[in-house]
Amino acid sequence: MFTRPLVHPFTCPMNITLHHGHVLDLACDLLVVSSFEAAERPAGATGAVDQALGGALSDLIKRDGFQGKLGERLVFPTFGKLKARKVCVLGLGPRASFTRDTIRITGGHIVKIAREAKSKKVVTILPGAGAGGIQVSAAAQALGEGLRLGAYRFHAYHGTGTKDRAAKFDLNDLVIAEPDKTRLKDAEKGLNLARV
Repeated sequence: MFTRPLVHPFTCPMNITLHHGHVLDLACDLLVVSSFEAAERPAGATGAVDQALGGALSDLIKRDGFQGKLGERLVFPTFGKLKARKVCVLGLGPRASFTRDTIRITGGHIVKIAREAKSKKVVTILPGAGAGGIQVSAAAQALGEGLRLGAYRFHAYHGTGTKDRAAKFDLNDLVIAEPDKTRLKDAEKGLNLARV
C-alpha cells in the first residue's frame, strides 16, 4: 500500500492513497464506482457492487432511469450490506468521447458528491484505466488533478465562520483501490505528477 498524501495549499489536506485490493474490502463513508452512458449492465467494480447487493443496484438503475451521462449520479445507502455506508454510481458519459479531461471532471464530481454526502473517507477506482482505454499513469494524473481542482476553496474574503462550516464536510481521505498489483507503480507515478 502506497501512502503519500496530496496536500492542497488552499484547503484542508486531502490524503490520496493507493490500495492494492478490491473496493469491497475497504470500509468507508462513500464508495464511488462508475458507469459509461448506455451501459447494458453494470461491469467491473460497479458489477461487483451489484453482485454483492444481490442485483439491487441493477434494479435501482433501471427504476431511477440512470443513464450514465457525464456527472449523473445515483447515491444510496447500503444498510450494512457492504463495508461502505453509501454507494455512488457516477456517470462517465459516452465511451467514444472518454478522455483524460473526462477523468478530471470525474475527480471534481467525486469531491462534490463527498461533500454533499458528508463523507470524510471515500473509496473509488481509477476511472478510465480499464474499459476507458487510458494509460494507468495518465488516468491517475488526471484523477489527481481533478480531485485537487474540485477540493479548491477560496476563503480569504468569506470570514472564519464560513471556512469553519465548510471544513466540516471536506473530504479527508480518498483511497483508490487497484486490484492489479502491476498497475500500482504507474498509478503512483501519475498521482505524483498531479502534485506539481
